[in-house]
Amino acid sequence: MRILLFTQQLAAFRSGVGTYVNALINGLRHLGHQITAVVPEGEDIEIPDLRILTVSHSRFDPTPGGWLSLGTSFAKILSNEAMKYDIAHFTDAREAWYVRHSPIPITGMINDSYALDWMDENFSRNIFADRYRRGFYYWLLRALERHTYCRLDSVVVNSKYVGRKVINNYRIDPKKLFLIYIGLPDQLPIDPIPLSGSPAILFVGSNFQRKGLPSLLKATAQLRPQFPDIRVHVVGKDSNQGHLVRQARKLGIDKSVEFHGPQPNDHVRGMMTGANIFVLPSLTEAFGLVYLEAMRAGTPIIATSMGGAKEVFVGGKEALFVDPEDEKGLAMAIAKITSSPNTAYRLSQGGKAAAKRFTFDAMGRETEKFLLNALEKSL
Repeated sequence: MRILLFTQQLAAFRSGVGTYVNALINGLRHLGHQITAVVPEGEDIEIPDLRILTVSHSRFDPTPGGWLSLGTSFAKILSNEAMKYDIAHFTDAREAWYVRHSPIPITGMINDSYALDWMDENFSRNIFADRYRRGFYYWLLRALERHTYCRLDSVVVNSKYVGRKVINNYRIDPKKLFLIYIGLPDQLPIDPIPLSGSPAILFVGSNFQRKGLPSLLKATAQLRPQFPDIRVHVVGKDSNQGHLVRQARKLGIDKSVEFHGPQPNDHVRGMMTGANIFVLPSLTEAFGLVYLEAMRAGTPIIATSMGGAKEVFVGGKEALFVDPEDEKGLAMAIAKITSSPNTAYRLSQGGKAAAKRFTFDAMGRETEKFLLNALEKSL
């Protein structure tokens, strides 16, 4: 197939999308398909036999990664280039919002359902420092997603959890929806970067509040009397970081929390290997590719019970699952791993085995089937 692939990230690994895109391109290329990647300026990199087209987007665009203005640029490329290709695939389906019509099938990846999760009656909207602005943004996002997803020829989701959400709320035809779990690309082992603290806890993810950092800070405060040298290392970027810094100070643990900012992917992998525990108690998590990365590093993980991770990992063997709003339960899980070498070893070995189930080769083959199916339906 000649595939026109639209993506916000290629050179960067700001989120799981960057890892997914690189793995997807490699997987499809290994299967013999011709890929042209359309990326924002600055995201182009040298990959053998990969054609790259760059587009601009407005620097005044307030959406994450400028996806709203990217959608208009992507639509123009599709209009001009479509006849050279068999199919078009958007690695973030919402970026197809401006596409009006196309002579070739259009497919997209639905990476998350957080705009829908926001509406759940039990969702903790009150913890967000920017909850009114965020609520308005999610309201607009739901309208745009409903408009966009239903018009695509086929969509792929990364967990059953996300699939149920979009089918029930956006009334997408279930026959148009396919489930493909994200896989990790092959990578050479990396030297560990030792992290200070006992235990040394690693948290990785932008959007700190949605990823559950407030709960982790409260759990850390509870654990300080038992583990006075506990330290939380936070990797990522969030405009609300100041609010979390103040929360840590109010809890009396500001000396136990270190904000590292965004870091290169290889550096994060080294930090994962050097950490005692990886913790991401998100309020919502579609799948959690970062869990796989930490598992492959051999780091015991504590994951959220909300979302797609619980459908693919075995609790107690491959991960410990916690309710993201249960700070006491989270503190107990951290204490259990820290105090029990057997538990830490079991989770480390179970996580490594779990990570091997999700490969980019398998993801590439499943995506090939998905794209061929969409192409056959259009003929």
